[in-house]
Amino acid sequence: MARQRSHGTTAHPHGHKSKKFPNGVKATLKSIRRFWPRDIRPGPGRSVKRFTSGEFLSVYNQVQAHYGLKKSKSETALANIVGRLEGSGDKFISDLRFSDLRAYALFTGIPTGLLLVFTQAVTYEVQGRGREHIGVFLDHCCRAMLALEKYARDTPLDGTAFHESKVDDCGDVEIKARLQGLIQLVAAYREI
Repeated sequence: MARQRSHGTTAHPHGHKSKKFPNGVKATLKSIRRFWPRDIRPGPGRSVKRFTSGEFLSVYNQVQAHYGLKKSKSETALANIVGRLEGSGDKFISDLRFSDLRAYALFTGIPTGLLLVFTQAVTYEVQGRGREHIGVFLDHCCRAMLALEKYARDTPLDGTAFHESKVDDCGDVEIKARLQGLIQLVAAYREI
């Protein structure tokens, strides 16, 4: 009997040769492609071809240009990239680059970090963790964000809170992250 095609994503266990990034990320990207911005409804949703010929093509190319990546992608080339990101087979799968993830986040209108928080909740649910566990995770995230906001607000206005930069001898700007905000974020996240 032939396997019936699903509209979801094959969840691979940790260490599987086809697992290039978390199942929750893959499932989220596929659902964005199929259904964003409308609600999830029965049926196959938007095809890869239709998705890559619409607004996502311009968003993707904008993000690629921002990161100095190769020339603009055609609809066909982008359809291949999206297909490989969603792929469940050994041959048709690729790693997820930050710029790819950033394009999906920009397409949905949120920062990349918030998209990752959502994908983590999906991953936890796929792993069988209950809503209570996910609620605790999200509560920790909220406390961490509030601590980071307090850190930013309490930083003197004459300086920067999150980085310092200087121009080197070649005229390039050297940026160094200030980790005090991250330390406060981690401490607030770990509080019980």
